[in-house]
Amino acid sequence: MKEWSFRRWITWVTNAITNAHPVGSCYSTNTNTNPSAWLGGTWELIDKQFGYHWITNPFAFNTTNTTDSSSAACLHGNAIEFRMIWKNNVNLSDSTVTIATLDVTKCGLNATQHTQYPVAFNDGCNAIGMMITSWSGTTMTITSNDWVTRATSYPTTKDNCFLSWVMVVQDPSTMIDSFCNEFIWKRTA
Repeated sequence: MKEWSFRRWITWVTNAITNAHPVGSCYSTNTNTNPSAWLGGTWELIDKQFGYHWITNPFAFNTTNTTDSSSAACLHGNAIEFRMIWKNNVNLSDSTVTIATLDVTKCGLNATQHTQYPVAFNDGCNAIGMMITSWSGTTMTITSNDWVTRATSYPTTKDNCFLSWVMVVQDPSTMIDSFCNEFIWKRTA
């Protein structure tokens, strides 16, 4: 039986790690620390996942156009669910009215996302409204754009409006690390 030298032992451990994580394999960590430090090889970050976060009132509502407002954001995986409620200070119609803005860094993002078209509901005239998200840097603006109603009028002053939608983050590099609890790496060499 051969004696195990320190060099042989290191070679054996290195081969065991390499065989356990060959090129093309994936590895998950809970911090954004490249696993090459302890697994060797070359690793590329391919995805991130939000941990569970509940953020109360992340939106800054336009007080000229809204009152009695509140909002929330729930982060998990690669999605953010937004919820908003407000009363109108103005009549809503097919004209563009700014409802609220959001500094998306409060919700785990560091960059612009794609434009979205969430649908709002109104209890005053059984209306649904097409909203639009627009972006400038890390600020997302929610505007009212188009309303369809069963009544003879559009949502009016003091009507309640509700908005809830899910934004899927398509580019993990736009997710702020401190909001994430899983980082997925792929071995490339």
